[in-house]
Amino acid sequence: SLGAVTESNIVVMPDSILLGEMAAVKHADGTSWWVVVPEDESNVYNLILIDSFGIKKSHDQVIGLPIDYAGMGTGQCKFSSDGTKFARWTSTQQLLYAEFDRATGTFSNEEQINVIDTTFRGGVEFSPNSRFLYVASTYQLHQFDTWDNDIASTQTLVAEWDGYQDFVRTFFSRLQLTPDCRIFISLPGSHRFWHIVHNPNEKGIACNVEQRGLSLKTWTFNTMPYFPNYNLGALGDSGGYPCDSTKITVSSTDITIHQPTGFVYPNPTNGIIQIDMPPNVGELNFQLFDMAGKPIFTKKSILPFEEIQLTDVANGMYFYKIFDRKGQTWSGKVVITR
Repeated sequence: SLGAVTESNIVVMPDSILLGEMAAVKHADGTSWWVVVPEDESNVYNLILIDSFGIKKSHDQVIGLPIDYAGMGTGQCKFSSDGTKFARWTSTQQLLYAEFDRATGTFSNEEQINVIDTTFRGGVEFSPNSRFLYVASTYQLHQFDTWDNDIASTQTLVAEWDGYQDFVRTFFSRLQLTPDCRIFISLPGSHRFWHIVHNPNEKGIACNVEQRGLSLKTWTFNTMPYFPNYNLGALGDSGGYPCDSTKITVSSTDITIHQPTGFVYPNPTNGIIQIDMPPNVGELNFQLFDMAGKPIFTKKSILPFEEIQLTDVANGMYFYKIFDRKGQTWSGKVVITR
């Protein structure tokens, strides 16, 4: 009958694959799919073909630099919306760019590009028109023009972390093109925001990056859904554009925003703490009390995300109190251990 499972637990490929970096694109016939699966600690890319006959490994191909252990899980793979380009970024391998043949499932003309000022976490995404490639690398977001003969020379800084912290620093991490032709960018670590590239088809800073442009309903962790271009048809089809800019799919006004209470972290701590307060609270005062209620440490006129040094306070459990000029207070316990 329709929908019945006839076989299960079929091994498609026995290799050690790298989790979290698969990418998919339509075959040249417009109905089948290519799925690219990088191997663990390698520069081997497995090509899986999904067609009317089932799922099978087609072949593998060696391209770019081999990824090492330190780079595992730090990056992202993506195809361009037209299916002709492929990109991957990891912290150690940096940026791999290649052209892709949807008919044969093969890469060609690969380039290994060192992205300036990169660090431990990031991702990649193409603009809706497949021209611009965006590379997030923790502190910065860069744009490359793939229509230029020298792609590496077009590296343009379009956004740099503005210093904001929301429990953790609101860096740049995974990217995803949205159905309304924007690009959302997740943050590494626990967070309540996504950054937005509002006009990704525009060159340079005209792409309009808004840091923390989307407020999420609750906390999430480094997560970004993956959506290939389902509209892509067979070679020669005139349609297949991946999105519609006239349709706004998500905005911060659609949801109830989680408002955090005040707290300190890390907890337990070795004596250095950060305080995390709701936005726009202004200057604060911080007090620390011992278990008998005796004040042992006070710091006035601190900022909502300022670091506090408690290195001269002995190990133990303490109470803290934070209050602003409007009379709002936050309190809790903190454990100091070294």
